Amino acid sequence: MQEFEPGVGSGNILLVDDESTVLETSSMMLELLGFSVTGHTSPQSALDSLKDCTPIDVIFTDLDMPEMNGREFANAVRAISADIPVIVVSG
Repeated sequence: MQEFEPGVGSGNILLVDDESTVLETSSMMLELLGFSVTGHTSPQSALDSLKDCTPIDVIFTDLDMPEMNGREFANAVRAISADIPVIVVSG
């Protein structure tokens, strides 16, 4: 049986999830693949970080969060920087 070798990624990912366990696990997986990950459990703190952090290549956000849902967060990101892709996930 052939062993699976994951590709090596690069780039800066902003990850937003109100569940710290999901955030930590997802961050570790992405970092193992070679990505640099900045994680936030608060959508507002993630938005604040966009103004003064390393340029972000893509954002992954949870859909269902109490402070601000994923759609609202994506719209707020577009108001700050329309060129950053935002992927809204749930599960």
